[in-house]
Amino acid sequence: VCILGHREVHRTKHISSTLDPIWTIKTGSLFLLEVEAEELFIEDGMKFLVKDFDQFGGNETLGIVHVPPKTLYKANGERMEFKLQPVPGKTATEVPGYLAIRCRRATAHDKNFIEGFEGSLKAVAAPKMPKVTNSAIKSIISRTVKVEDGIKKHKARPTPDPKRKEETEWMTKQEIEEEVKKPSRFWTDTGTGKLGRIFIEILSAEGLPNMDTGSWLGNLTDSFVSIVYEDTFVRTDTIDDCLDPVWLPWSHRAFILNMGHASSQIFLGVFDFDAGFDDHDLIGRVSVDVTNLRPNTEYLLSYDIYPSAIVTGRESQGRINIRLRLEIPDERKLALSALEPPPPTYVNVKKGKDFR
Repeated sequence: VCILGHREVHRTKHISSTLDPIWTIKTGSLFLLEVEAEELFIEDGMKFLVKDFDQFGGNETLGIVHVPPKTLYKANGERMEFKLQPVPGKTATEVPGYLAIRCRRATAHDKNFIEGFEGSLKAVAAPKMPKVTNSAIKSIISRTVKVEDGIKKHKARPTPDPKRKEETEWMTKQEIEEEVKKPSRFWTDTGTGKLGRIFIEILSAEGLPNMDTGSWLGNLTDSFVSIVYEDTFVRTDTIDDCLDPVWLPWSHRAFILNMGHASSQIFLGVFDFDAGFDDHDLIGRVSVDVTNLRPNTEYLLSYDIYPSAIVTGRESQGRINIRLRLEIPDERKLALSALEPPPPTYVNVKKGKDFR
């Protein structure tokens, strides 16, 4: 799978039953990419994903190759080999295998060849990319920050307040901090438990690592938070290109979790959203134990997040800040539920190691 920026521009056919696949024109080895040099450098070259085909749709990513823009720009059609690298966020530090590619600027003959044979030989040309203006680099760098009358302002993400668009589109850091403390406007009620309700708001995260390439152009982690609790799964909006994301009151950040057992924990995972990948990159996770929290009390909680539950040798990947409140109509009934094991929860995963 060939990726430019966050867009898939080409995908070959799969080669069955071999550890040394060779793609030909009949299996989609050739494609035409129309892109201006400026955009190629803005997107920091291309990524090539090598996948294991699964007819049921899994298609696990085996490894990834990042080809720098300068390499692609200067390529003359000679064979180039690249060592496969592990997918960011995975536990593997090294993966076996190499990917060989050829690349050159297309001639008129190349274009005619693909156009003439794409129907019979399945050599599918990639879609033409939009042209990049001369101010593209400046706009990418400054699309989230600007200085107005000597005051630094940040763009509200993912959107400004629909009710106060002009007022909240650009705000100072202090104004954002004040906004984030306000009550959430929209709540998602989820789960089948009957013992009580947990009101949880994802406020912010800080100090996240950059999981994307092209940071010098402002291409940073696109973060979102997933919540798993008993029989339910929910997630926040994605905040693009930010290592200290903030979820504002009008965004999708607030959830009501219906409790089915006293000892159930809340699992929070912070992820980097990646278009074109099988799985979004895990940045870090944490479990929240609510057994010692008092009902009808609002808590502001901050947790370090880690990529693994294994304690030894792990390093914090940042922090997550939440607001939480319990609503328990019958505390005695909730306490008695702890005397029985929680009901089983079934989770569908591609492989057993994904669950662990």
